[in-house]
Amino acid sequence: MNTIGIIGAGSFGTALEKILQDNGNNVLFYVRTPRNLPNTTTSMDLFFSSCQLIIIAIPVENIPTLLSQIKNFIKPHHSFIHCIKGLINTTNEEVLTVSEFIKKELKHNHVGCLSGPNLATEIKNSQLTSAIIASDAQELTKFVKYAMHNEKFIILESQKLIDVELCGVLKNIIALASGILNGLGEGDNAKSLLMTLGMMEIFQIAKMIFPNADEKIFYGIAGLGDLVATCSSSLSRNFSLGNQIAHKEKLENINYTAEGVKTTFTIYNLALKKNRIFPITFAVYKILFKNDDPKSLIKVLREKF
Repeated sequence: MNTIGIIGAGSFGTALEKILQDNGNNVLFYVRTPRNLPNTTTSMDLFFSSCQLIIIAIPVENIPTLLSQIKNFIKPHHSFIHCIKGLINTTNEEVLTVSEFIKKELKHNHVGCLSGPNLATEIKNSQLTSAIIASDAQELTKFVKYAMHNEKFIILESQKLIDVELCGVLKNIIALASGILNGLGEGDNAKSLLMTLGMMEIFQIAKMIFPNADEKIFYGIAGLGDLVATCSSSLSRNFSLGNQIAHKEKLENINYTAEGVKTTFTIYNLALKKNRIFPITFAVYKILFKNDDPKSLIKVLREKF
């Protein structure tokens, strides 16, 4: 029986714990301070000596600090899977995916990403869910599929790691936009238009960041599948935040954990440096950070035709 480690005991980390235990795996959480949860430790030494596969499910802004803390505990046999749909801005103004950053900081190549339309509440309720595990290391994707795949949690494999990461990251911008439309009282027709145009924009942004981006991945479960779920569900943090913004709530007054805000900021500024324009992303940025009227998003969608 495998012992699989999870760093991050939030809603998604605990949802994955259920899947892993349903499949007969032992799970050990690493937590910084004692928590009223079973199977937890505050000892990094115990955690890394007990677990070969480590799943990271924490906010993207906490990744640099985490990696600096765990660096001395890493052994060649460890593998890492992250579930983070965000980008890292480095000190020298690079924009990296989380897997690229982990490889760079830890000098460790056994790294992958678990992504797709994975709303934590539905996973915990044992509702049918699909996910995609991506890594350059095929033996890692096969191991994760063996550990997690079951009749309610369907795992697909891919070696297109950066593509899968960018799908999960970039769709959050469109999910914010979908929540804004919802808050403005627009219906499913408008959201369908947004998702169609948004999917095209996502792939254009991906090509700017990663010229070898594979369109098939973006129109599969990692991209289109995740986009539909997060643009349609009140369980989506980005959708819910967009809905609040549409009701004229100020971003600085909202306690949010939606990764799409930072992603929007990053992509807007990267696009300016590269002299590129992405109308939906730019509209969301101006609504979030420049107090533009949320209705300006509707105007952008009209102007696409």
